[in-house]
Formats: sequence, structure tokens, C-alpha cells
Amino acid sequence: MQNVIELSHVSVFYNDVCALSDINLTVKNKDFLGIIGPNGSGKSTLLKVILGLIKPATGTVRVLGLPPYKAKGRLGYVSQYTNFDRYFPTNVRDVVLMGRLHNKVSLYHRYSDKDFKIVEKLMEDLEIYDIQNRQIGQLSTGQLQRV
Repeated sequence: MQNVIELSHVSVFYNDVCALSDINLTVKNKDFLGIIGPNGSGKSTLLKVILGLIKPATGTVRVLGLPPYKAKGRLGYVSQYTNFDRYFPTNVRDVVLMGRLHNKVSLYHRYSDKDFKIVEKLMEDLEIYDIQNRQIGQLSTGQLQRV
């Protein structure tokens, strides 16, 4: 089984302040990982390194066997905080469908039957299928993060 995320001897510095020091981490497919720690302990920096938003000073990072910049579009991140218009007239299903756009947005874009089937399965897996027609602003924080 391929490792989904691999960090080997990763260190990150902000100027002369060490944010991460010699981090080794392996996450396998279907692993569940919680990252906990006090404020300023490097949790956000670790996520930014995995997402490829920050390059480590030392060490290597692999996402699905690739450097993070090559794995873009294959890795997602759900922020704890979101800023959006809660009254925007869209529902859960339409928001999830947006994940199928893959940079192919056009004025007349139509989703394929395959897109609809994938989104239906995904909503079932995330236990949000029963709220697919609910307006996005009516969701709880947990439901919103799943969407």
C-alpha cells in the first residue's frame, strides 16, 4: 500500500525561528490522523508544508509519492474558518459538484452523468446525501466542513 503522505527529516524556519524540527511522518491510505498541540507549536506550518505552500529548509515531503506541487488537485484541505455569504443561493449538491470542475469552467459547462454519480456516492460516504437540497447557509459548522 502506497503512503499518502511522507515527511522525512523536515525542518522549517521563519527567519531564525524554528517552527518544525526534524519531523518524520508517514500517513497510509485510510489512516485517520489528528494533529493537536498548543498555539504556536507548528500545526498550521505542518499542514502548509504538506500542501506545498511552504518549502522546508531541510528534508523531503511526498504526497501520493510526488512532491506537493505535483500533487495539486489531488489533495484537499478544509479550513476551520470559512468566509462566505451564507445567503448565497446554492445548495449542498451544487457546492459538491463544483469539486468536479477541474479548471474546465466555461459559460456553458455541463456536468456529465459520471460527475453526478461520483458526487452522489461522495455525499453518501460523507453522510450528507440527505441534506443535498439544503441551502448552504442553513448548515451547521460540521455539515459545512463535510460539504
